[in-house]
This record gives sequence, structure tokens and C-alpha cells, in this order.
Amino acid sequence: MTNPSAKKFVQATHGRVAYEEAGRGRPILFLHGMNGSTRSWAEQLDGLSDTFRVISWDAPGFGESDPCAASLEAYAQAARELRAGLDLREAIVVGHSMGGLVATRLGADRGGRIAGIVLSSTHLGYARPPGEPLMERYAGRMNHIMAHGAGPDYGRTSAGKMVPADSSEKVLAALTAVAAGARAEGMRDAGRALQEARNGEIAPLMDVPVALFIGGRDPVVKPDQLRGLREAFPQASQTVFPLAGHASYVEYPELYNEALRAFAATLPPLR
Repeated sequence: MTNPSAKKFVQATHGRVAYEEAGRGRPILFLHGMNGSTRSWAEQLDGLSDTFRVISWDAPGFGESDPCAASLEAYAQAARELRAGLDLREAIVVGHSMGGLVATRLGADRGGRIAGIVLSSTHLGYARPPGEPLMERYAGRMNHIMAHGAGPDYGRTSAGKMVPADSSEKVLAALTAVAAGARAEGMRDAGRALQEARNGEIAPLMDVPVALFIGGRDPVVKPDQLRGLREAFPQASQTVFPLAGHASYVEYPELYNEALRAFAATLPPLR
């Protein structure tokens, strides 16, 4: 199991970006969702590092990374600078939920030298006008953390909202441990970025292979959001984890890793 304390840092324009890595081979960059951190991808760092160079970040305002501006472009720029700092050419970028919106921005970069994009349990953004009050789904989390801190109670509540009611205690414990480290500034800034994101407008610019990973029992990504994602990427391959909720990478890590290996096998070899 990877050591959560063994983080490294890249200096970006906005501040430090924390990350963990393991293995050698084609790079896979993992971008976590809201309430996540590098620890979200422990099963992937362990399960894929035999044949891949696996990197997971703390998004700005999460884990040990410094906050950035509250825009999706600012998060994407931080990810670009992490890629540049680590020389992640021909990488596969896996973006889960919030991370999927960042990954979409990276996939639309011209000359970005990305091998492929995996959009995992994500959507295109809420396309709300700039300056509106923060949506309750984000404001409520931010206010709770500011008043009471995060910790196990917040983590358990957040975990319970991500997965079906019959999920195992092992899954809930893993998600709880990660969400317990959430920070108020992350909820505020990332929430604003997702609220105003309009990735449907940039989806046509993506000229790299795309795979959609979908939880069959996802309580977070709504049917209309999933429909919009499918319509935006009609040529994308699709993998559905029928019994998974919003955290298939933790709920069914072996299946998730197998699907990643299968997607990687469809891409040109690393040069």
C-alpha cells in the first residue's frame, strides 16, 4: 500500500501541487473528485504500477496542495504545470467526477501530447452564470467544514452519499478516510469552478481517444448529466460497472483497473 505521507511537490504558478507516484511505463495521471485527494487512488497506485507510471495529485485546495483561482481553467493550468514538471508525455489522464471536468480541458489542448482521456463518473459542468451564489451542494459542505471541521463524521456522511446503501464497510471506511481530510477552500473554489463550467462547448475540440467509465448505480451524476456526456462524446468507448455507485475505483478496483488496462491497450505504444 502506498504511503500517504510520501508526497512530492511541483512548484506551479499558483503555488505547490502535491502528488504521489509509483511504477514505470506509460504515465497515467489520476485527477480525483470533490472530497478526494491522492489517497483516493490507492488501489490504482498499487494495482497498476507493475506496468504503468501512476501519478495521483492533490487538486489545488485539496490534500497538501495550495489553493488556486476559483475557475476550471485555473485547475487545468495547475494540471498542465504538474504534467510539465513531471515530463508526462503521452500520458493517459483519468478524471473522476470533478477531475473529469479538468481532464476534459486538458484533452481539448492543442498539441497537448495526451494519449487518451478517461472520464469517470463525471459530467460537463453546470453552466451557471458567473457570480451567482454558490450552489447549496458546495456551500453546505464549505460551511460545515468552516464551522465544525471535516473529520470522520463529515467523511462518513460524504461517503454515504457516494455509494449505494448496501455498500460494504470496507468501501465506506476507505471513502470516509479520504473525505475526512477535506478543506473548506477546496469546496469553495472547486465548487465555483464546477458551477460555472461549460465543458459542452469545448468537447468538440478534443481530438484524443476518450473512454467513459460509468457507475450503474451512481447517485451523484444524474441521468440528464450522463446523457449530455454521452452526446458530447459519441465516439467514446463506454464501460459500465453495473453495481457501482459514484466511486467505482474503490468499490470495484479490480474491474476498474482491468478496464484501464484494456483502454490503454487500444492506444499507440509509448514512444
